[in-house]
Amino acid sequence: MEAYLPAGMAGVMLLNVALPHVPAAVAARGYAPGLVTAVGLNLPIGLAVLRGAVREGAVTRRGLRRTVPVALGVLACAPLAVAAARAATSAGHPEHRSWSPRAKS
Repeated sequence: MEAYLPAGMAGVMLLNVALPHVPAAVAARGYAPGLVTAVGLNLPIGLAVLRGAVREGAVTRRGLRRTVPVALGVLACAPLAVAAARAATSAGHPEHRSWSPRAKS
């Protein structure tokens, strides 16, 4: 059971490549923020963790399939976390908004 936590995180890393970053770059017909990190780090590290976990017998292939809905749920929370952070930083004093490139001096 303990091996499923790293496997689940590796699944989140892989879905993070497949869902927002690569399709965003395709849609933009160029670079999208986070693409290099997603493809250069998340993809190889995620694959290595999952491959090693299955090879060592710590995680079954069936167990990996069960981590997909959990990984999707975690990724679905990311936009909510970003929205909450933006709301928290834009509320209150005007100087809290100064980090934004759209903020007016």
